Amino acid sequence: IHHMKSYGIFALVFLGIVASALQLRKAPNGMSLPSDAFLNSQRSPFGKDTVSLTCGMCHLFLNSFRNVLESETLFDIFKFLTEGLCSVFYSRYFCDTAESNIVKPILRNLVDRFLYPNITCVQLDLCKYPILTKDSDKEYADRVLKSKPPVFRPAVEKNPEKLRIIVFTDVHIDYNYKEGEEAECPYPVCCRKNSGLAEVKGQPTSPKAGKWGAVAKCDLPAHTMYHFINYTVNELKPDFFIWLGDNTGHNLWEHERVHHLDPVKDITEKFKVKYGNLGQMYPILGNHEGLPCDEFDIYSSKHQWILDNSTEMWKGWLTPDSQATFKKMGCYSQLHPNSKLRIIGLFPLAMDATNPYLWKNATNPWHILDWLENELDKSEKSGEAVFILNHFSSNTFFMNKQWGFRYGVLIDRYTNLIRGIFSGHTHEDSFQILRSKASNEVTGVIHVLPALATFPRVNPSFRLYEVDKKTYTAIDYVQYRLYIDEANKNETIYWRQAYRFSDFYGLPNLDYYRFPSIVAKMQTNPAFFTQVMNLLWAEGPRGPELLANHPHALKYMTCHYTCTDLFEFNDCVGWDLLKLEYWFGYGILVRYGLPEWGHATYEQQYHCLLYTSPSPRDRG
Repeated sequence: IHHMKSYGIFALVFLGIVASALQLRKAPNGMSLPSDAFLNSQRSPFGKDTVSLTCGMCHLFLNSFRNVLESETLFDIFKFLTEGLCSVFYSRYFCDTAESNIVKPILRNLVDRFLYPNITCVQLDLCKYPILTKDSDKEYADRVLKSKPPVFRPAVEKNPEKLRIIVFTDVHIDYNYKEGEEAECPYPVCCRKNSGLAEVKGQPTSPKAGKWGAVAKCDLPAHTMYHFINYTVNELKPDFFIWLGDNTGHNLWEHERVHHLDPVKDITEKFKVKYGNLGQMYPILGNHEGLPCDEFDIYSSKHQWILDNSTEMWKGWLTPDSQATFKKMGCYSQLHPNSKLRIIGLFPLAMDATNPYLWKNATNPWHILDWLENELDKSEKSGEAVFILNHFSSNTFFMNKQWGFRYGVLIDRYTNLIRGIFSGHTHEDSFQILRSKASNEVTGVIHVLPALATFPRVNPSFRLYEVDKKTYTAIDYVQYRLYIDEANKNETIYWRQAYRFSDFYGLPNLDYYRFPSIVAKMQTNPAFFTQVMNLLWAEGPRGPELLANHPHALKYMTCHYTCTDLFEFNDCVGWDLLKLEYWFGYGILVRYGLPEWGHATYEQQYHCLLYTSPSPRDRG
C-alpha cells in the first residue's frame, strides 16, 4: 500500500508536469505561459528575479487545472450530476435554466477564488511574490476614529415644522402574476401563469392567488404597485420619496435583461407621470438588480448596462454630478434642494458577499468606502446633515463582513451628522443598533423596512417618516400596510396605518440611543416580544411560526437587533442557532467560502447581548 501511494503521488506530479508543459507550448487564446505578468509578479521590490522551479510549476499547474475546470465539459458533468437531485424538488425547466443562468458563473468564480495563482501559490508558500497583506480592521478603526469629535445631538423644538418622507423597498413586481393560480406550488415563487390552477379534481386545493396579491410565496401584481403610487402621491403627498431597490421578481432562473430593466422603468415612469417634474425621488439599486440576482462583475464592463440604463431613467431626479458618480460606481451624493440635507446612496452589489465576482478579492471594491468617508468628511466641514440609503443593513448575511465592519466604523465616526440610515432587503419590519468599536456606546440605528411585495408570506408595507425640517432629525414614523386577505375579500384596497412608532414602542422620538430600551423590554416582557415578532413579518404567518418552532427565538432576535456587523452576529448567536439561517440564506458561503479578516472578541459578544442604559451624556 505504501508503494502504491508513492506511485500515485508520482503519477499526479507527472501528470501535472505534462499538463503544465502542454500549457507552456500553447495556452488558450494563443497566450504563452508563464506570462510576462507572472514573471514581473515574481520580481522582488529590488528588481532581483526570484522565480523558482516550484513557483513556476505552481503557476503552470494551476493555470492548466483552471482551464479544465472552466471548460464546458466540466459544466456538463456537473449538470448531469445535479439535475437529478434538483428535479426531485423542482421542475426540469427550472433546473435547466437555473443551472445555466446561476450555477455557471458561480462555478467559474469559485475557480478564480481558490485557484488564482498569484494568491494560491503564495498561500501555499511556493512563491514569495507578490507580497500579500491582510488589511487590519483594528488599524482602520483606529485611523478613522482618532479624529472623532465629542458626540452631540441637535435639540428638536417642541412642535417643529416637519418634512414628510415616504420610504419603500423590495417591490418585486411579477408581470406574469395571474389571479386564480396556485399560491403554493413546486416553484420557488408561485401565483404565476406556469404555476398551475389551484382547483384540480381529485387533488387537495392550495390557496389561490387573489386579485391584489397573496400572502404566500408570490410576488406583487403590477396593478397593486400602481395603486400604491396613486395613493401615496395623491393622498399622502410627501415632500419626497426614498426608493431602496429590489424591483424584479423572484423567478431568477428565467431572468434576462428585460426582466431587470422593465420594473425599474415602469416604476420610474409611473412616478414621473403622477408626481410631475417637481416631485423628488431618491432611488438606489438592490441586489436583485444584478443579473443573475446578486451578480455584478466590477472587473469588466459586462454588467455596465445596469448602471447606464438606471442613470438614464433617473436623470430627472439625480443631478449631473450624481449621474456621473452613479454611472461609474452605482453610488451618488447630492443635497436635497434648498436645504442642508445630503442624501448618500450606496451600491449593494459592491458589498454583496454572495456576488461571485467579488470572491477573488472582496476588499473595498471600487474604493466605495473611501469615497463614502470623503463625502461624509466634506459634509461635516460644510455643516450638513446626512441620510444614508443602502439596500443592506450591516449585519445581514449578504453583506461582506469586512465591508460591514468598516461601514459601521464610518457611521460611528460621523454619527453627529448622520440623521437617518435606511435599508431593506430582509422584508422585515426591524432595526439594527450600531455601537462604537472604541467605547461600545450606541452610535446609530439602521431602519430596516418591510417590503412592498408579499414574498415571502407578508403584507405589503411602506413607511411615512416625519422629520424635523430644521435639524433633519427623524422624529416619528407611521407604518402603512395593505392587508391582502381583506383587500381580496372586499375587492377594494385600503392602505391602513398598522401602527405609529411612538405609540407602539412608547418612545417620544426616533433618537438612536433609545432603541436599546426596546430590546430590554422584549427580554422582560414576553407579550411585547410576541407583538414585535408579529410585526417583524408584516403581520403575516412567519412571525408566529418562528416563535412556535424556535425555542431560542429571543436570543436570536436580540443578536439580530443589537449586533453591529456579521462578525459580532456570528459569535453572538453561535453555530447551533445559525444552522437554519445559513442553509436558507446562503450564509454558508459567507462563513466558509469567503475571506475572513478577524472575529469579534468575547468582550464584543458580551456587550452585543447585554445592553446597559444610555449614558448620562446621551440622555442629555
